[in-house]
Amino acid sequence: MENLHIVFWLLKDISWCLFWKPIGIMMIIPTLIISIIIAYRTRKMVSELCHNLAISVWIFANSFWMVTEFIGIDEKYSFWNCNL
Repeated sequence: MENLHIVFWLLKDISWCLFWKPIGIMMIIPTLIISIIIAYRTRKMVSELCHNLAISVWIFANSFWMVTEFIGIDEKYSFWNCNL
């Protein structure tokens, strides 16, 4: 399952680099689901659980960044720095 997780993650990131929007967005779901399943399976070992939860949070944040780039809102100013 971990090897499949890496394949999905790489497909997501390669799609991001090549601006293949549909594939990149579709790869978020299996990548995130498998990372959560892996974290759940390691829930009895605290160090492994923390590591796998950190990976899940990383994938979520990375996916959010990818989607904001795809839809073009990453270049817009937010409300707290609109005077720049």
